[in-house]
Amino acid sequence: MNLRLTIIVTFISLSMIGCGNLLKLDRSEIEATWISLYKKGGCLTGGQHWVPGASEGSIFREREWKNFLKLSSKHTIPFLMDRIDSTIETKVHVCPFHMASEGELAIYASEHILKKNWFSSDSTYKELAKWSDRKKKSTRPVTGLMLADIKARNELRTYFISEIKNSNF
Repeated sequence: MNLRLTIIVTFISLSMIGCGNLLKLDRSEIEATWISLYKKGGCLTGGQHWVPGASEGSIFREREWKNFLKLSSKHTIPFLMDRIDSTIETKVHVCPFHMASEGELAIYASEHILKKNWFSSDSTYKELAKWSDRKKKSTRPVTGLMLADIKARNELRTYFISEIKNSNF
């Protein structure tokens, strides 16, 4: 782990005491941490979507990821929504299929931050409902494929941004 990431992670670890005191990093610090995490790599072990107690071995159970996911959603979700157009390949593996794009990983991280999955959205999100149906019928992850659909990407942004307004953090 590089020195900057170590300092940021240590600072986050020491600064966080409950939801009421979530550390507010500036955007450049969030970006530096995010890039370091996805370049570090790892595997989602089938635990890409949020469920209580992420899959054993998933990157989302690692200390650095847990600290990132605990940052204020009012800061991280808008940052992550700006990343969903990115097709940059990360070093994070979506088991057993492919390496996640930055956009795909941003969606999975958003789900873990808010403890809500995009496919659990209500029926007002017509495009997400279509993709949710596809997800139910598929044996492969569809989130990465969905990001090629501009209408779905726009609804994802709207969904996750509206969820931070409804969160307790």
